[in-house]
Amino acid sequence: MFIKKKVRIDIRTFFFVLWKKIIYSKPFSSWLFVWIFLYPFSLLYRIFFYIYKITRTETTFYLPIISIGNISVGGTGKSVLTSFLVRNLRFSCSAVLLRGYKRTKPSNPVLIASYGLGLRKTVSLVGDEAAMHAQSLSVPVVVAKKRDVAINYCIQNLKQSPLSYVLLDDGHQHFSVKKTCSIVLLDARAPLGSGSVLPAGDLREKSLKRADVIIFSHAKLCSSYDRKKLIDLAYKKREKVIPVIFGYHAILYISKWLYEHRYQDNSTIDSRRVFVFAGIGSFNQFFQAIKNRGANIVGSKEYSDHYLYSLEDIDDLIHAVKEKGAEAIVTTAKDWVKIYELIWNKNNILLAWFIVHVEFVCTSEAEKRILLRVVSKAIISKYLSI
Repeated sequence: MFIKKKVRIDIRTFFFVLWKKIIYSKPFSSWLFVWIFLYPFSLLYRIFFYIYKITRTETTFYLPIISIGNISVGGTGKSVLTSFLVRNLRFSCSAVLLRGYKRTKPSNPVLIASYGLGLRKTVSLVGDEAAMHAQSLSVPVVVAKKRDVAINYCIQNLKQSPLSYVLLDDGHQHFSVKKTCSIVLLDARAPLGSGSVLPAGDLREKSLKRADVIIFSHAKLCSSYDRKKLIDLAYKKREKVIPVIFGYHAILYISKWLYEHRYQDNSTIDSRRVFVFAGIGSFNQFFQAIKNRGANIVGSKEYSDHYLYSLEDIDDLIHAVKEKGAEAIVTTAKDWVKIYELIWNKNNILLAWFIVHVEFVCTSEAEKRILLRVVSKAIISKYLSI
């Protein structure tokens, strides 16, 4: 008797690997042929996307809804910006809503990952980004595929801490919720990606007309000339003058894990022999950040974005670390929440695990104030209009 096995194809991971790891690494003539082959499917994608957009009915809520999103596949720093806003906006209470990418499908359409007091569900149930927010933020973190359903759930069930506003992590392409302020992140190194939508390119959509604020991430090395060109591009695509901000990621602090104890440490990793691994959308950026801290990187391992680790992966990593003679393993906060359940009882680990938390940092205090002022003004205006 043969048992049919369902094969789940993860479209997002497929295109991330296809474009970021395979096609872009090939000669121009090779990926040009692939682009020509896939272009008709991109036209179909644009048609279906347009139909999806116009058939959605926007629900208006009395709560201010702040959306953080992008127009491309891959990491631009949405979750990092979410944490930045929660920590810096001067309002009493917020809630963070996520889809819970790559989580196990639950029977309940809405899951509370945290009430603001730490993670209360497993990573597999809520997803890695929700787990990361639940462990680092003191606000409710809610996971649901339908954001309008999640907002209604929050209004009805989080009455013990009335919400001032709601943050939608990766909500730009969600058309069933009327946004108070929509923040769109673009990678300063390739703001429009390959220039084509899926599957011939890495864009979810080309339009920036719904953006209220545009942030160019990974912009630390941009010259004044580059910034002017990016600002002109943003105004042209938006067809309106809106706030344009430049930012980059920086290491906020390092947490250590040793002998089942986790603690924050402000020490450096200068000259240490480290092994770097992560499953994120911008591994090269993370790798360079560790290198810039003065670490002696003796080995590395890159996984696909949102990779779900197994015990075999952990054993392979430990073997590679010992083989390379590394003193420590360095990874991201998003990866940490997934490996924690696999290593918490491994007493034989004689290595310190450095968990690098990344914070969104504007290129100047002025730009930081502009960003917070724009979002705060949108929240206040929402209440004044009620």
